[in-house]
Amino acid sequence: MNLILYGSQHGYGTSIAEFLHKTLNINRSWELYQMNHYLKTQDLYFSNYQYVIIIISTTGNGDPPDNARKFCRLLKKFEPTDYMIKYCVLALGDTNYDHYCKPGIFVDKQFGSIGAERFMDLTTVDDGTQGKELEPWLEKIKEFFNQDNMILVDKMALIDKTDHHNDILPSDKIIAQQTSQCCNVVKIIDKKIDKFNDSSSIIVTMDMMIINDMVWHPGQSIVIMIDNIPRYYSIASSPMQPEKYKKITIIFSVTGKCTNWLYNLPLESEFNIGLSEPNDFIYLDKSNPVVCISMGTGIAPILGILLHLAYGNQQYDNFSQKLDIYHGCKNEESIVGKSFLDKISKMLKINIHYAFSNKKQYVQSIVSIDTNATVYCCGKYEMIKSIIETYDNKIIFEDWNQ
Repeated sequence: MNLILYGSQHGYGTSIAEFLHKTLNINRSWELYQMNHYLKTQDLYFSNYQYVIIIISTTGNGDPPDNARKFCRLLKKFEPTDYMIKYCVLALGDTNYDHYCKPGIFVDKQFGSIGAERFMDLTTVDDGTQGKELEPWLEKIKEFFNQDNMILVDKMALIDKTDHHNDILPSDKIIAQQTSQCCNVVKIIDKKIDKFNDSSSIIVTMDMMIINDMVWHPGQSIVIMIDNIPRYYSIASSPMQPEKYKKITIIFSVTGKCTNWLYNLPLESEFNIGLSEPNDFIYLDKSNPVVCISMGTGIAPILGILLHLAYGNQQYDNFSQKLDIYHGCKNEESIVGKSFLDKISKMLKINIHYAFSNKKQYVQSIVSIDTNATVYCCGKYEMIKSIIETYDNKIIFEDWNQ
């Protein structure tokens, strides 16, 4: 038997692993495990396998994804022995950040140090170059295992994690494609346009009615597939609202082809969407303090979370969650959802702190975090980086650049 292990924070690594398993496993000689789940087999010597392929992404400050952290911690303790397996590692990262592909580099080195044999050198895939290294790697895998019928690469089946706020697309033809991931139909029922006087920014709040049944949660993003490239937009609504799961809201800045396409769609337009994996935020222990940090339209998922809290706590006087929100934007006029934020802060007695860049205020400089608080961030990693490096708290973040 052979084995594919994967660790993935946003779904990209998962999709590559599933695609690879599907194409290699013709004679049922390959098994597929999430890295942490593999530990439950207790076969830490990989005694049942000849070849092991590891696919692992990078998150945070060069950290392994959540579903690979236990595996990586345990791998540090492995002792050199007669490991008979042959292995290779595909590491996913972005050269725009420090610690490029650090988890993959660690796993590759550690497997080598315990006596396993590489059958292919470590390959790193740079998200900053749209992952151009992936196809050559898959071609090598195809040749090595003599899979002549392996189709390279069905990108429509791979959930990418490309920046959803920088919509630079390879084609002028804009069509929201229907794929296995994007098979839910929505109809635009309302659009609110905000144009700020002192900038060229256009912010769109779009309400959509879901035509077929779809279960979603605050903290997730919708996925729109354009030219085989998935684009992500954070959900700014809650199924606790009167429309339940039938209405979904997104907020975006008009910055490129895809957002221009959405901006220009007339009411009643229909198109296909999918959903990202659920965000860890919805599983939090709500008895602990929570700090939400955002900038610009990064407030969108936090609005959805606040709506969820508001509609789920009709007795506002009994709401005991300690919740602080820190939000950065250009000035007071450019606060997205300000009237709602003002209203909800009074209802739930939560604290909202603003930082305005036109006054040389930046959100990372005004943050104050309790030691036992969970931190939820949405924005550019440059903003979040200092927070990650300063605090030891559990930090969940949506990086616009990943």
